[in-house]
This record gives sequence, C-alpha cells and structure tokens, in this order.
Amino acid sequence: MPSYEYECQLCKARVELVQSLDKHEAPAVCPSCNMEHTMMRVNIPSTSVSESTAEVSEHEEA
Repeated sequence: MPSYEYECQLCKARVELVQSLDKHEAPAVCPSCNMEHTMMRVNIPSTSVSESTAEVSEHEEA
C-alpha cells in the first residue's frame, strides 16, 4: 500500500499515513494543533523500495 504525506495548513505539522489506493482521505483533524479540515496531501504516493526494486528486476530479465 502506498504512503501519503499530509501537512497542516495552519501549524505546518506533517503526518505520513499508509492508505489503500481506494481510500486515501486527508485526516479530518490535525494531530498537532487539533484543528479540523486543515490537512492537505503534499506528496505523490510512494510504495516501499523493495516493491520498486522487484519491478525493475522483472523488466531487466525480459
């Protein structure tokens, strides 16, 4: 599952969550300042390094 990084628009706190591709909603409340609806995603979802390495190895063998 990919990880998504969110940042609070008020206090700039960041949190990284591992979420499914189907459901990757921003947290409703900032874990740092406890304000509602301030979190925005700040990255492109990424998977673990081992999954990426496995994909490269499969393509190199072909």
